[in-house]
Amino acid sequence: MHALKTAVLNDKESVILTDEEVHLIQNRLLCVLDDFLDICNTYDIPYMMGGGTALGTVRHHGFIPWDDDIDVNMCRKDAQRFLPLFKEKYGEKYWIYTPGEAENTYSMIHILTKDVRCRGIMQPKTDHWGICFDIFLIENTYDNSLLRKIHGYTCMAYRYALSCMRFARNKAELNELAGNGSELSGYIRKRTGVSKVLSVLPLSVWSKRADRCMGRCRDEHSRLVSIPAGQKQYFGEMYEREKYCKLTEMEFEGRTVKISADYDAYLKKLYGNYMEVPPAEKREKHVVRELDKEALKKYEGVKR
Repeated sequence: MHALKTAVLNDKESVILTDEEVHLIQNRLLCVLDDFLDICNTYDIPYMMGGGTALGTVRHHGFIPWDDDIDVNMCRKDAQRFLPLFKEKYGEKYWIYTPGEAENTYSMIHILTKDVRCRGIMQPKTDHWGICFDIFLIENTYDNSLLRKIHGYTCMAYRYALSCMRFARNKAELNELAGNGSELSGYIRKRTGVSKVLSVLPLSVWSKRADRCMGRCRDEHSRLVSIPAGQKQYFGEMYEREKYCKLTEMEFEGRTVKISADYDAYLKKLYGNYMEVPPAEKREKHVVRELDKEALKKYEGVKR
């Protein structure tokens, strides 16, 4: 994906976020977090800060200064309780995409702001995109090692299939970025070539099958759990349930949030020496295709 990032950075229509814009996006995300916490705290629904947000919670007691999203992890059964409650109270404020929906090519829950439009690199040119708050599903795994391997590799295959479908959906825009004969154009051809084979079934079928596969194990007491949609996929994000799902509280931008009590092992697995702040030249530059900068301005005074 390095070639894709380079192409977007060089594209005149792409928006490289300034520090001020990142700060305003964080302010908007804090408002989403407040709504999320309202439901979880009111109805005692467990969750934990995940990925870079968990890292920010531990290292900065808030956002990583250059981060522009919030990730939380939640067990599937808890997400099934959370979603109808959140939609009932806050559905008018957000677009909410869930795994298994007809046109959803992701395996996590997206909560997107309606009032601030923001469209990322791999998102289609539709009206329903905003600043993103993601919920990654924690799935049960099989105690039987053979069944666990079958489940894991099948989940990974479905994740690859959905990725190919995203490339096919965004092919025209990606080809404009890539140019002929580039490394990226070859990468796009490979992914879209796979999608041609997959297109014998509609996207809605692939999305539903992928979600069913990831939630297939119903053993709520399995020794291990996994986050198949996480950055290191099924086997790279496998944890001991007893340790990982035990929660503790920490501060995040003046709010009390929950995080895995085993956060040290979790963050080491994802980031290695996670307390070391990377130098400026190694920090990720965040790029979007569209951003409603005017709508962001009203979040300048959000309390941190």
